[in-house]
Formats: sequence, C-alpha cells, structure tokens
Amino acid sequence: MSRFVPLLVLVLVACRTERVAPPRAEFLIAAGDSSFWVRSQNGRLKIRGAPLQLARLRGRFHEIYVADDDRSHYEAVIVGQRVFRRDLQTGDSVAIFEDTTAASIERWYRDDHPNDPRVTAEEDVSEQPIVEATAEISLLDAFGPYQSFEYHADGVIQGGAEWHVTRRGVLDLEKGNQVTIEALFGDTAAARIVAEGQRRFSLALDSVLASPDARARAAADAIADFDFDPSSFAIVRDGRVPAVQFFAPGHGARAGGLMISLPPIRADSMAAWWSEVRGTISLAPFDSSIDRWERPGLSVITRYDATGDRATLVMVDSARREWPVARISAPAYSLLWLDEPPLDPPTRRALTRAFDEAALYSEQSRTAFHAPRARALQLAAARPRSPRTPRL
Repeated sequence: MSRFVPLLVLVLVACRTERVAPPRAEFLIAAGDSSFWVRSQNGRLKIRGAPLQLARLRGRFHEIYVADDDRSHYEAVIVGQRVFRRDLQTGDSVAIFEDTTAASIERWYRDDHPNDPRVTAEEDVSEQPIVEATAEISLLDAFGPYQSFEYHADGVIQGGAEWHVTRRGVLDLEKGNQVTIEALFGDTAAARIVAEGQRRFSLALDSVLASPDARARAAADAIADFDFDPSSFAIVRDGRVPAVQFFAPGHGARAGGLMISLPPIRADSMAAWWSEVRGTISLAPFDSSIDRWERPGLSVITRYDATGDRATLVMVDSARREWPVARISAPAYSLLWLDEPPLDPPTRRALTRAFDEAALYSEQSRTAFHAPRARALQLAAARPRSPRTPRL
C-alpha cells in the first residue's frame, strides 16, 4: 500500500492549492474623479481607470465634460466655461450648459473698446487688464439623466467693481437645460420641499445670530447678504431615497462667492426617473465605512481607508470568498452592470476608445468631475482665479 501514498499526497496538495476563479461579471463604477471598468472573465480580473464622467442615456453612453470658453482680449481676460455631452459612438459633442455671464461681459467690453481684438489662448494679454472675469463649473453627483453642478464666477474691473458669485443647480443631460424641483418631483412635492427649505434657511440664520462663536459673530455681520433661492440646489441621496439640498447664495462685498449649505430634504422616491437610478446606488447606509452593490452570487464592495480618500474594491462570491480588484479613488458614487444585458460590439468599441483617449487628457483640455472649493459661510471668502496668467 505504501506505493500509493505519494500519489495521495499529490492529490491532497493539488486540492489545497487549487485556485477558485472569481465570479464572472462586468461593471462600471464611478468613484472620486474617475470611472473604473472592471471585467472578470475566464478566471481573470481586468480593470481600467480613466478621468471620465460617463452617463448612459436611452441605452447609449455619453461623456460629460467641462471646457473653457475663452473670450479674452488683450486688455480683458474673460473666460467662462461650458458643459458638453459627447456621444461615445458618434464622437459628436453638444453643449448642454453655457455661461451666459462671460458672453454678456464680452459684449459690454467690446461696445466700450471696439479696437481691442480678441486674442488666442497662446497670445499675450496685458499685465494689468481692464477687466478680469473668470468662471468655474464643477460637476458634482449625477443620478440618471440629472447632473448637479456648482457655478462660481469672479470679476474685477480696474479701478472699479469686484464681484464673486457661487450657486448650485441641476442639468438635464438629455434635454440640455437647467431643471427645477417641480420638473424633478412634481408640483405638490416641490411646494413641500421649497417650504421646508425656506424654514431651514430661517433656522440657519437664527443659529448664526445666536451663536457665541467668534466666526459666527463675524458671519452675522454679512447675514443680510444671503438669500434663499429655490433654484440654487443639488440632488443628493438620503440612503436610497433622493433628497434636495439647498445652497443659499451670498451677494455683495461681504458675502459674494459664499453659500449657506442647508440640510438635505427627502424628496419623492416614487419619481419615475429614480426607479432606474436605485439599482446603481450602494445598499450600505450613506455614512457607512463601505459601499456595497449586490446581485445573485456576487457582491461588489468598496472599503474606505481612515482618511476617506481611497478605497479598496473587492468582489465577494456567495461563499464569502474575496478577490481584491484595485485601490480606487473615493468616494464611490454608483455602479452600473454591463453584462445584464451584455454590451453589444459597437458600445464596447466606443467605451474602449473613450478610455484610450482619456489617458491623453490634460487639465487644460478637459475637466472631469471634481470636488469644488469649499465656500461655506464660516470659511474665508473666495479669491479670484484666472486660468490665463499675464506674461511678464
């Protein structure tokens, strides 16, 4: 019998060391300032990451991005921004939001200075321009066809006025327009949400005025320069329910460029568009240290580190076996399954091309979604920025 022992040992060792293949899956996960494309097939895990914000509209993938709208003249730095939607299959881009402020300022400047021609981005501008007006659009969370954004503008006229504006809003990515709360949730729900927003705004003002904190006392001097504006809001989530968060903009020399952030207000989770969004949202509580998406036989989990800046992406099967996938940026916003139903060849080629092209993006040519500068009431006032620096 001893001659059979080596064979038995080999069999046992082979059983112990046999690798179990990860579950088959394919998905896109939006996290931090990037999109990650994960594919598990034939026992192999592949992942690609790129600075892309992607939206699937009526079954087709689109890239959402921001680009400068440079209207500068030699004596005037005027740079707005526009939001574009690019169809990944055709490559066609359509502007879905334009900064009308930059165009208005340029018209005013040209009327007063008809002999000052436009300059290109490569040409010099004056060291002391008569006008310096710049704008920045930051893309925030997207839920289905609705994209929240922050708009911030700074302006200075030589020897004259200075202004700063910050507000938030929501774009309809399909129609290419800014939407109202009524359009999102209906008139009845909108009336309730706006009334509650006004109530919370009043409470926020009372809280600032009553606070003994030194910063709050300084803020109280500018409190009259903040207004409740029902069009300045973003869509957020409260667990797996949509919520509206208002941001009251400030005006004038003291409060311009600042906002008062109000607590989110739960909206109507029965809105037709939200039913399609629910499947892309994490099952974990909003304040959890993980995010989790599930389907039969598979869980996808992101575990955040202590700083909250990075996360470990893992796949877990029904037997609770884990396969680390990658370290990704944080937080993870949404997950979209790509194999239920499977991607068709044209869509797969379009996604591949988009990820390839994104590797060549620069900060100057295109901006993916990113966290905006904090402009809360208790923080320092926003300072002007200029993407064009006069050359000495």
